[in-house]
Amino acid sequence: MKKTTQVHKTAPGLPELSMVYLGGNTPGERIGTIKRGEMGYYRSTYDDGRMTDAEAEALVDYINGKIGVTDAQAMAMTIGSMQGWGMPGADPALMARDLAKGRARIERKCLDYKG
Repeated sequence: MKKTTQVHKTAPGLPELSMVYLGGNTPGERIGTIKRGEMGYYRSTYDDGRMTDAEAEALVDYINGKIGVTDAQAMAMTIGSMQGWGMPGADPALMARDLAKGRARIERKCLDYKG
């Protein structure tokens, strides 16, 4: 049976996908893929379970950089996929502004947003 996925309306400027570091998960389950407009994430095979948390986090940053995903876009994708695509934090323009003003910061173990 084919899985059907509901795709939600998203803010402009979001990439088709981004990688996410899932701190606190067990080795082998710390890297996920987020698809624009979809709730949750897909577990990735990039985490083979042998790398450290710091290496898994660095790999996520590296992949996002290679596919052109900014920190603001990655944060917005994470917020949208976990809390809803209609949340203010799911807008990459708002995240970029708040990062620049110091009102949001990237915390790998938990996403800290003071919106």
